Amino acid sequence: MAFTIHTRGNGRSAPRPMTESTPGRYGARPYTGRETWGALLFLALFGLPFAACGVWALTGVPGKWAHGDVRDALVLAAAGLAFALVGFGLMVGAAFGRGKLDVDAKAAWDHPDEPWKWRPDWAEGHVLDGGKNDALGRVVFAVLWNLVALPAGWLGWEQGVKRGPALAAIALLFPAVGAGLAIWAARGVIRVRRFGASRLDLASVPVAVGRTLAGTIRTRLTTPPEGGFALTLSALRISRSGADNDRSTRVLWQEEARVPGQLSGGTDGVRVVAPVAIRIPAEAPSTDHSAADDEVVWRLEVQAAEPGVDYSATFELPIYRTADSDRPESAEDAPHLRAVGPIPPGGMTPRPEPRSAIEVTNEAGALVIDFPAARNPSMAFGMTVFALIWTGAIVFMTRVHAPLIFPIVFGLFDVLMAWIALTLWCEVTRLRVIPAGVKVASGLGAPGAERLYPAEQIKDVRIAIGMTANTTAYYDLKLVRPGGQEITIGGGIRHKREAEWLAARILTALGQARRA
Repeated sequence: MAFTIHTRGNGRSAPRPMTESTPGRYGARPYTGRETWGALLFLALFGLPFAACGVWALTGVPGKWAHGDVRDALVLAAAGLAFALVGFGLMVGAAFGRGKLDVDAKAAWDHPDEPWKWRPDWAEGHVLDGGKNDALGRVVFAVLWNLVALPAGWLGWEQGVKRGPALAAIALLFPAVGAGLAIWAARGVIRVRRFGASRLDLASVPVAVGRTLAGTIRTRLTTPPEGGFALTLSALRISRSGADNDRSTRVLWQEEARVPGQLSGGTDGVRVVAPVAIRIPAEAPSTDHSAADDEVVWRLEVQAAEPGVDYSATFELPIYRTADSDRPESAEDAPHLRAVGPIPPGGMTPRPEPRSAIEVTNEAGALVIDFPAARNPSMAFGMTVFALIWTGAIVFMTRVHAPLIFPIVFGLFDVLMAWIALTLWCEVTRLRVIPAGVKVASGLGAPGAERLYPAEQIKDVRIAIGMTANTTAYYDLKLVRPGGQEITIGGGIRHKREAEWLAARILTALGQARRA
């Protein structure tokens, strides 16, 4: 596969020097030497009191142990290790991070209008899997959580037994979460040790918005997965807010594909590779790192079913709006483009997700689509667990006689989370589509009264991203009125292709042609 690097920026002007007050063409600039030293010094100073507290706590452990005070010795040891890990981790990171920041900064100042040259792997035409960093992050988070949760749970259990079994049971919630985090971290480590690091070779860098992401994923697998590889390309807005720098992720655009694995020989033997070819629409956002608290990043997530632990890889991609974004893509630009095959009889493609929980039938000339209860059990289970932990925290507040305002405010959020969990488990929706219109009935446990939306008041049926869980998007079906008003008629559709197929079926049943 040929590899090229485009150096034309966005085509509006020639490259220009980047200064502290004038960032590069894409709005981002690296830290200056003064800013870098300031940030590293802040990290080191911030970690110093944590390290000092950790060392102080650890020095008290032998004395407690020698006097037979095992409980206090273990509590001090856990607290000391937690503080020491945080403190020394920040200080060591500040000490060793200087070199990497200098290298990254030099590349940025040398190529101010080409941020795809700021990362070494992007500059070389490929993207490295972030699996190792992910596994390390899991381990650190799980260790810190358990170092705090286990002694806290022990002390809470002792106090809870004195005040009642309910409070004692609540104290065990945090160690229980810690056990789950330990399993989660162990799976991440096992995945990295088993599958190693994958690499995505790109056909061109950067990948232009409005063109096609093309490349080859090179794995360490020696046998192609039976079900192939599931690809999910996402444009994500990552926002940070508040004094605690709370982070939220919103899916702006997403596309899915499934490709087969193929054996390919190389310097490291015969390994499995997977082709990538996903069209990026012209209206999609460009990568944007101009504001640290509001960034846009592109990620390709790759998954495949394997015995034991599934294969997984994540790649952060250099997708930018360039001069090529304004020029239509041709077969010469993208040889992977190919003609669409003949449309099956009746104009309807086979169902993309035949194992979907959503039922599609025909009854007395009507298209009937049933959205059953608990169609996304993992999402419902996660929300239920979160709501239970939140409820436990409220019970704990009432038992320790916290100020009344805290249980009230937390309780309002708890009611909202409980309602969301209830709808995820119990809400059902039935659509009956006839040439006269769309009848919609929803309810908890069983559909309620039907409401008819006449066909003459339906301009189109489109899909939109509804609820999300991290980078996983669930799609809604929406009726579009002639005036542009949109009405949600069904949701919780896990796969985009399935949502598009359902929308096409509804339009066909209404006797309309699906609009592009």
